[in-house]
Amino acid sequence: MHCNNDGSAGPNQKTLTIAAGKTITSIYSQWTHAEGPYTVYLAACPSTGCTSVNSATAKWFKIYELGLISGTVYTGKWANGLLMANLKWDTVIPSNLKAGQYLIRWETLALHQSNTPQFYPECAQLEVTGSGTAFPTSEYLVSIPGAWKTSDPGVTIDIYSDAAKTQTTYVIPGPRIYPGFTGVNNTTPITSAAPTTTAAPITTTAAPPTTTAPSTGGAAQYAQCGGKGWTGATTCVSPYKCTALNDYYSQCI
Repeated sequence: MHCNNDGSAGPNQKTLTIAAGKTITSIYSQWTHAEGPYTVYLAACPSTGCTSVNSATAKWFKIYELGLISGTVYTGKWANGLLMANLKWDTVIPSNLKAGQYLIRWETLALHQSNTPQFYPECAQLEVTGSGTAFPTSEYLVSIPGAWKTSDPGVTIDIYSDAAKTQTTYVIPGPRIYPGFTGVNNTTPITSAAPTTTAAPITTTAAPPTTTAPSTGGAAQYAQCGGKGWTGATTCVSPYKCTALNDYYSQCI
């Protein structure tokens, strides 16, 4: 759950300068899991920068979240499905955020394995410029780990259960977004209309799944349907086809 090398400076350490109110784009080389939410956090660093900051001791606050967009938990459209289709995500830095040094954390939560949540965080170092003064109060600040529990309803969940087939709501883990921020796109999917500043490429690759999903009637859209070691469904519900994405993962798309 940590990032930033626990404060140990690595080679080619860089900080991106971005103005409050501008859009930062996270770029992925691969993402194969369509089910789950996408969240973005910031954590303030000392004025000297974030290079030596241990992310486990940082106080994080959420600036963006998107979970179940439409449909049911079982077959609905999720934020991670948008990420899989676009391999990037645009996030607006709050326009009134206090200037300073920050860590930014992009976090995907993959829910494709029943009751086996998989968190994939990536971080970068920012210097935010501007004349804003807004900063969250203590009730919106969290530690990571510590911002959620495995027992939280949005963390440990079986998206293939009978209940999930009719469930149309999903509780995104973590704190609320600070209401004092302005100019945040906390409910808007990817857009290309805003000017963007691009952070260093992200190279997260999801680990090969090791458990199976129900096979009755074929796998649902975006569900796994094949790969080395896979023993679950190998066909998809109509009109989707089982497509190999790599040796370990085939998906109904």
